[in-house]
Amino acid sequence: MKEWSPIYLKDMIADEIQTAKETSLHSSKTERDRMHKPKFHPKIFHTEVQICFRCCHVNILQLLGFTVESELHCLIYPYLPNGSLQNKLQHQDDSAPLPWEIRLSISVGLIRAVEYLHNFGILHGNIKSSNVLLE
Repeated sequence: MKEWSPIYLKDMIADEIQTAKETSLHSSKTERDRMHKPKFHPKIFHTEVQICFRCCHVNILQLLGFTVESELHCLIYPYLPNGSLQNKLQHQDDSAPLPWEIRLSISVGLIRAVEYLHNFGILHGNIKSSNVLLE
């Protein structure tokens, strides 16, 4: 599956904070990075955009928009201030451990989102705790 580049916060329309996941045609910083990073394909990016715009589920982050420039492609999503499941499980934000009831609720929500995708023949291919964002 693809790897996306940095995530940026941007204060946009009406003071809503949104995130942009950037991918670049030449985003690797060093020759070593370029050798180990999969090559970017614009067709895959456009397919990703089409799939994301079709998805409408309470547990799948809504794609707000995208931008395409000659060497910069960004997906724009709402900002979720509570970070990722990985951050919470590893206590990276100095918060208390997640109660088991919350963990179970997150698991059920993730299962429902995957089921929704599979019902449309969409395979995510990169489900991991750092990709599970919390409201």
